Amino acid sequence: MNTPAEREPLRPGPVAWLFIALGFGVMGTALLGVFREADQADPGNWIPWLVGAAIIHDAIVLPLVLLVGAGFASIGRPGIRVALRWAVAVGAVITLATWPVVRRWGAQPGDPSELPLPAGRNLVVLWVVLLVGAVAVGVFLEHRRSAATESPR
Repeated sequence: MNTPAEREPLRPGPVAWLFIALGFGVMGTALLGVFREADQADPGNWIPWLVGAAIIHDAIVLPLVLLVGAGFASIGRPGIRVALRWAVAVGAVITLATWPVVRRWGAQPGDPSELPLPAGRNLVVLWVVLLVGAVAVGVFLEHRRSAATESPR
């Protein structure tokens, strides 16, 4: 088996380049929209938001992702590691999208039907299902992988 120093460095594959191109396309479209509608876009409104989003990303999101990634690197079983990565990625996107509902931003005391469900509890349930499901899928993948390597061909 090759040592890490002897392995070839990882390079982006075609799927990575596809998503990189799509990301640049989305950013370019957004920039064109800002310049195309410059008369309606007040820089005093969107520049602080953009700077704040960059600071939050670099100060909170990126270190958290690196910390979680380092934790996953210690998991020895590749099948479980991959399944957990997918579960955490899906859970993070869902958490980000539903956080205003979980925090009940916009709830009206006079209208109890506005946000009637216990969104915080439901988000915790979602995370438990994702993580337990990921471990189950990872164990299945590892079992299948070990059975494939042990069977004579």
